[in-house]
Amino acid sequence: PERASVEEDLNEIEKKITDLLETARALNIKSSLQVSRVDLAELIQKTAALFEAGRPEIRIADMPDLTPINLDAELMGRALKNILDNAQKYSPDHAAPIEVSASMDKAETIISIQDSGIGIPEEDLDFIFEPFYRVDKARTPQQDGYGLGLSLAKNIIEAHGGHIHIASESDRGTLVKIHLPRSA
Repeated sequence: PERASVEEDLNEIEKKITDLLETARALNIKSSLQVSRVDLAELIQKTAALFEAGRPEIRIADMPDLTPINLDAELMGRALKNILDNAQKYSPDHAAPIEVSASMDKAETIISIQDSGIGIPEEDLDFIFEPFYRVDKARTPQQDGYGLGLSLAKNIIEAHGGHIHIASESDRGTLVKIHLPRSA
């Protein structure tokens, strides 16, 4: 029993170090982006497929013809994964599906992710992108991570010249909007 407990603790420490290193790399990410023309609708579909087994389900809205844009597909996939993970993790299993959509205008591509989960209290919204910030301090790392997912997502999006905005209400859900320049 003690050996298993020590192994479990070591696995948690290893995961935390990996998360920290990825966050540190993301802070200097702009100079190391591996940019190429990416079909954003395909990237969104592939990323959402990673959550197929979870609940609530993730529903991809019909996407208009999205012109491929320049971005680092692996990193942007990571940002989307972090956001979708939070949407699913903080929504009851029986909640309405998480809706993902995207649109374009002359200047930017906008990805929207809407859930009907527990939401984020207004007093926490200004801090949710800070590394290690967690809305409910009583949550355990084993249960809910380390408060690095949104910080990393924001750094990745900003490295692409974009920005992220979150609107949320407790017990009503969260809307995440990712704005990416078409000419990045």
